[in-house]
Amino acid sequence: MALAAQMAINGRSISAAPARLKCLIDRVFLPGVTFQHIEGKALPKPLMTGRKARVVITSDTPIFFLKWIYGHGWVKVLRRHILAFCGFGDLKVKCFSLVRGAKAGALERMVERAPGILG
Repeated sequence: MALAAQMAINGRSISAAPARLKCLIDRVFLPGVTFQHIEGKALPKPLMTGRKARVVITSDTPIFFLKWIYGHGWVKVLRRHILAFCGFGDLKVKCFSLVRGAKAGALERMVERAPGILG
């Protein structure tokens, strides 16, 4: 079974994911699709083992604040509690910041660097 998604979510959120993205994750990462509950076991069986996950995050908060002040909270949630929980082993996350109000050249450089995480 192949699970592939390309998402573009717009929304305002303070150092977390927009509600629409959280809702989408709840609808996509379902028992029986990405993980399977096992009778008598505390943890479910991950069904996405051997698969890659690539995430591109855009933000209006500077990267320094995201990493060192906020502790990259949303990235940790994505990696540990959603993707790794379902068995994704090869996880790469790329963050681009100061998107709103960025000049065209800066946005073009972000788009050019985004495919770099696909490998």
